[in-house]
Amino acid sequence: MLQDLIEIEAVDKIGARKYERTVERVTERNGYRDRSLSTQAGDVDLQVPNLRKGSFFAEILEPRRQIDKALYAARLDPPTRPPAVIDA
Repeated sequence: MLQDLIEIEAVDKIGARKYERTVERVTERNGYRDRSLSTQAGDVDLQVPNLRKGSFFAEILEPRRQIDKALYAARLDPPTRPPAVIDA
């Protein structure tokens, strides 16, 4: 079911179904990349389409992406603390 949602979103972004030729098509598929989605029922392995032109990231994977961005930002911008003074 989740894979079907990704497929529907990809068709909307690309402008055509897999192997379909339309004038609305803006790019082509170029394989898949594996992604894992953690749910309360366990991890679900999904395949997200790669595109030849542009990028595609499924909306159902967005919450995880937000967390990844926050962790990355925290790693790049550590809190500033005054240096520790050690009495000798």
